[in-house]
Parts: sequence; structure tokens; C-alpha cells
Amino acid sequence: VIQNGTAACLGSLGVRASAREEEAALPVVREVAGNGACADCGAPAPTWASINLGVTLCLACAGVHRRLGTHLSKVRSLELDTRQW
Repeated sequence: VIQNGTAACLGSLGVRASAREEEAALPVVREVAGNGACADCGAPAPTWASINLGVTLCLACAGVHRRLGTHLSKVRSLELDTRQW
């Protein structure tokens, strides 16, 4: 679960975060209780997230969520898509 404070750090309130703030926010997402495992299958150390559902996902489950469509799940990489947060 991505907590509200973390989402605010990531600029979800329309405020553009600096590159330094974005780098600092990613470890925070990973440290939130429950984010250490994929929300769907329980795989350790997920590297993807559904930003509208507020969950972290493994690569395999992220692919499933992408196929669901963006109207259901907006999937972003925790490592590659930092500018999209």
C-alpha cells in the first residue's frame, strides 16, 4: 500500500518534484509496510506499482495489470518511470 504521505512526495498532487526529491521518494515507497512483496502474488522485492490502486507489483503481475488497461490499473516502474510519478 502506498501511503498518502508517499504519494504526495511523488508529486501526485500536481506539484512537480525535483530529480533529487524523486530519487529520495522511491526508497520511501519500498519501505512502507506491505510494499516489500507483490500485492497480487506475494513475490519479494517488487519493482513495479499500480499508481491508481496504490500497490506494488512484480514484473509478471505488472504485465497482467497492463493488459487490464489503464482505465483499471495504471502501471509504472519504480526504477524506470520516476518522471511519470
